[in-house]
Amino acid sequence: MEFLPISFQLTKNGEFAALLPRLGENSSRAVPLKDKNRAFSNFKVVSDALSIELAGKLGVGSIFTGAISSRDRGFFFDAMTFTDEYSEQSMGGTGVIATRWGVGIRVVLRVTERIVNASLNFGLVGAAVELQQASARYEIIGIGIGIEGLQIVLEELPALGDFRYETYQKLNSNIVKKLADHIKNNQATLVPQPVAVIINPPLNPLENSRAIYFAMRAIAGRQKLGEALSKANPTLDRDVIRSVYTQIAGIDDVGVQPSKEAEKDAETWLKI
Repeated sequence: MEFLPISFQLTKNGEFAALLPRLGENSSRAVPLKDKNRAFSNFKVVSDALSIELAGKLGVGSIFTGAISSRDRGFFFDAMTFTDEYSEQSMGGTGVIATRWGVGIRVVLRVTERIVNASLNFGLVGAAVELQQASARYEIIGIGIGIEGLQIVLEELPALGDFRYETYQKLNSNIVKKLADHIKNNQATLVPQPVAVIINPPLNPLENSRAIYFAMRAIAGRQKLGEALSKANPTLDRDVIRSVYTQIAGIDDVGVQPSKEAEKDAETWLKI
């Protein structure tokens, strides 16, 4: 299980606001930070892909709200100093079993591909935009760095904008260096925030096996997305069904029928 980025907003009782409606009070509570100084022992950059659906549920960025296209992809870039805290019952527990506490910036990307590229990653997005293979929007979020720290970032880039290769270069050079220096010089006054979690069982739109199986059968039967959603048992997660249609059939329109190729892919999967 891997850490997932999440909105750092907590309720007064210490629960993640983004998780509370889905997991309830006990399961959505952050694992407390024992020693804030441990969070300032190193500075790291972590970047990875993130499903648009999941990013929306975790409140990672405002750019992940709204309608989702089959060509949309999400990425995040965390330049932070942090420490990880694990629950004492993490092996057998459910809900939030680990919390990452950190200080720094988070950059989230919403990329719309014009040419599908399975190997696309955060570092390559800018180049893909320059080559007109994709369009991308970014959002910069300052976490626990104070107004001065955020000003360091905003001197180089606006908080919202289009992501290009020059944007990535600035992030990975001037901004990261200045931010690391700011944190090092001001750690006595900075307060780490909860920035990522491990959840058991994993909170992932494609972890719901029953909904996945239902969607794959519907694709194999070449049912339109709207038909599949109308026929689905109320206990099945609609977001999961939509995600399967998007990833397997490239469909996000309720009125579109899966292609013959998607039908074959689904049939192959069902036979495994």
